[in-house]
Amino acid sequence: MRFMKTYKQESFSFAGFVMTYNRPKILLESIREIFKQSLSPEILLIIDNSENNYTKYAIEKLNNPKIKYIKMPENIGPAGAANRGVKFLSELGYDWIYWGDDDDPPKFPNIFINLVEIASKNENTGAIGSVGSKFDFKNGLTVRFKDEELKGVLSADTIGGGHNLILNGEAIRKTGVLPDPKLFFGFEEFDFLQRLKKVGYSILVSGDSLFQHRKASNRLNYKINRKLIPKLDEAASKRKYYSYRNHIYIFYHKLGLKRLAILIIIRATMKVFMGYFNGFKFGNRNAIYTFSAIFDGLTKKLGKHE
Repeated sequence: MRFMKTYKQESFSFAGFVMTYNRPKILLESIREIFKQSLSPEILLIIDNSENNYTKYAIEKLNNPKIKYIKMPENIGPAGAANRGVKFLSELGYDWIYWGDDDDPPKFPNIFINLVEIASKNENTGAIGSVGSKFDFKNGLTVRFKDEELKGVLSADTIGGGHNLILNGEAIRKTGVLPDPKLFFGFEEFDFLQRLKKVGYSILVSGDSLFQHRKASNRLNYKINRKLIPKLDEAASKRKYYSYRNHIYIFYHKLGLKRLAILIIIRATMKVFMGYFNGFKFGNRNAIYTFSAIFDGLTKKLGKHE
């Protein structure tokens, strides 16, 4: 029988999962911070995508009965790990489910309880988080909340997995909406949350928590300064591939926003030619990743990019 936490005369159950990949030391620090929360998970599921057993040995040494460890036979990416975590914990009947990354633990001790309290008071909450943003579906751009908006409860379009994303387990059970494992890496949270919104659930962000996080990271009055064509290393180029591919796939095939997918393709193609200003070698690599992403997104060639 699951232990029921009680808060302000309302009973609910709370569990969480953390996905990890080859970072046992960082993971252990995050686990410690998670269990320091005033509301800590009754079960914390560790989903290990690592290529070795170092994380397994580190978890075994903790000897914590609240931790359940699952080793994946291969790297299924953050999207695959999130699919396993959400499915497993929702099927166990938990009311609220924390979705965590191994390197992004909660920064303040009362985050979980504050978020669950807000979510419980707002009808049809599908998910809530500490940090999130709106999305401009006309121009295909993420929209940052203004500092003066950061109070009360905010309606958002997306929340990152590393931003204390907490899901409504009952919403998952009713709708069957789960993270798409085929995405492998990148925007799996956005895709999942948009599908929850499509069936009538709201995505919320605590404005007070977002303000607190911006203040702590010195990002109040922050202005985004993007280079038009940054010179990326190989790893960053791969991440950009997933970003383009998954955006195109999500908008074109899943959300029916073909105009937006085409807009992203046009922008990406323009940046291919401009990429050669960073040198021929970078330009070629950038072109290969970009055109591969466009082709794969349009033809639904998903999963891990080899």
